[in-house]
Amino acid sequence: MVVRRDNQRPIGVVNFKKIDESAGTAEAGKLLGDRRSRGKGMAKESFGAWLLYGFGSLGLRQIVVRTRADNSANIHLNRKLGFELEKRYQQEAADGTEQIFVTMTIDRMTVDRRDYFRSVDCQGYFASSVDRNKSQTGGGNGQ
Repeated sequence: MVVRRDNQRPIGVVNFKKIDESAGTAEAGKLLGDRRSRGKGMAKESFGAWLLYGFGSLGLRQIVVRTRADNSANIHLNRKLGFELEKRYQQEAADGTEQIFVTMTIDRMTVDRRDYFRSVDCQGYFASSVDRNKSQTGGGNGQ
């Protein structure tokens, strides 16, 4: 659940589904239902922190989002976070009509390189990322 910092009022949700632990992938979603809270950076901040949780705590290597191709605000937000467009496809929507959707992906290396994510790192992802990189390159204390 996403809550406002100033009054702790719930304003939306973020989620992971289709988690594949062996592949290190998951599909993520977000919904900021409180229209008064939109356009204030809250979706970017909360979803950015959620992505860090997925890469850090869950150990994901890639996260996928799917959205309707006409949802330009969501696509724009995903691009600002570092997602790249993978494909466009046609599919039946919940209302039974055929709609065009897009799939976008982001990987752990992209997040590691983007300074924006450091500002929403409330779980210590970057501290553990430095430790992870040292152990992979042989730069730990015992070396």
